[in-house]
Amino acid sequence: MKKHMNFLIIVLFTFLCSVSAFGQERAIDVYLNNNKITFNTQPQIINNTTMVPLRTIFESMDYDVYWDDATKTVTGINNETIIQLTINNSIAYKNGKSIDIVTPAQIVNGSTLVPLRFIAESVSATVDWDETTHTVYIFTTQETLDTVQSAADVSVDANEIKKSTVLINSTKLQGSGVIISPDGYIVTNFHVVAQTSEIEIEFYNHRVYSGNIHIAGYDTTRDLVILKINAENLPFAAIGNSDTVKISDNVTAIGSPNGVLNVVSTGAVTDRNDFIISSSAYITGGSSGGGLFNDNGEVIAINSSYDTADHYMAIPINYITNIDISKNISLGKWKNITADLVPPQTFSYVIDKNIAIISWDSVYSADGYHIYTSYTEDGDFTILKNYSSNSNMWNWGFPYCLKIIASVDKTFYFKICSVRNGVESPLSKSYKVEL
Repeated sequence: MKKHMNFLIIVLFTFLCSVSAFGQERAIDVYLNNNKITFNTQPQIINNTTMVPLRTIFESMDYDVYWDDATKTVTGINNETIIQLTINNSIAYKNGKSIDIVTPAQIVNGSTLVPLRFIAESVSATVDWDETTHTVYIFTTQETLDTVQSAADVSVDANEIKKSTVLINSTKLQGSGVIISPDGYIVTNFHVVAQTSEIEIEFYNHRVYSGNIHIAGYDTTRDLVILKINAENLPFAAIGNSDTVKISDNVTAIGSPNGVLNVVSTGAVTDRNDFIISSSAYITGGSSGGGLFNDNGEVIAINSSYDTADHYMAIPINYITNIDISKNISLGKWKNITADLVPPQTFSYVIDKNIAIISWDSVYSADGYHIYTSYTEDGDFTILKNYSSNSNMWNWGFPYCLKIIASVDKTFYFKICSVRNGVESPLSKSYKVEL
């Protein structure tokens, strides 16, 4: 009987150990401005709220912390922000104003835990949760690309520009990218990383990075994305002024075509408009997102596409300066973001005798375009048929999209929309063409 009892005790002990092991919650990591916060007590999810140790999170975010043991109240002061939380009280205070919180501060196993999101957002930080990795990302800083580069030494040796380009692998495509700051901002094409949940970056020295990556900002219309990685002292390219680029300027294209790291090709600018710089510097599949550089080693455009007429096309770099880089989107959320169906943003034309040569910028993910015309600005706009394809669909082309020969009326108006899967975007504003 005693042997049976011993066996029963062993079985129960083993079962309890198994239950304890399987019952453990997955560890939660917390990053503040891409720096991991180390807690003495593991953060927990309580009532769908991430709760973290009081003093560590307050001090990490530059709060002065005061504890009133009599009332069990913690007060945090950060510049002009004062927040107060009381143990087991679902009402918190920010600058004296009461705020309902889902999960109050509480003491768990001797540690005081407070709601992370409430603490962070009280100082206007952005908070992002990556379900895939069980990671919380907090960002308290917002920058523009102007401040990113103005804070660094942008005098880059033209012979070193190859070191500023990277190979990018995503779950969708292989492409390229350009490092534009020493602390890890990398620009590439939207189509290289669209709807991906994993990104891997290979540097010039073949070092591979697959760590903490966020989407800092993006512009689907221009097919541009700016990544942010957790790195310092990276070789980077100075941002040039694409508005000053002229036809016949010497250029160098660097990217990773077909997965071959940092292939260099040289040429000259062959044509340009407001939204495309075309050159003779060869690119092909996998070059997308790489850089087009001038003789000073400055990146003036991001390589994006090519056609059968040997137009190797790049997006002018000045467009990235308008991108909001404070979005801080985790890859867990990024995979669900799709390109908005919008009309072309830019329209231009030139007149050659009685022919209007018309261009607009390409919209990423559009299958084609519908064009509506009228002889008066406020008149009825009717769709323009494409007789060469016997349809209403028009394709984007470079250096122009279509030509129209003027009839008796020499002034007319255009509205353009993008089309995807048979669905039209909103119409563009009205453009006037005069011959």
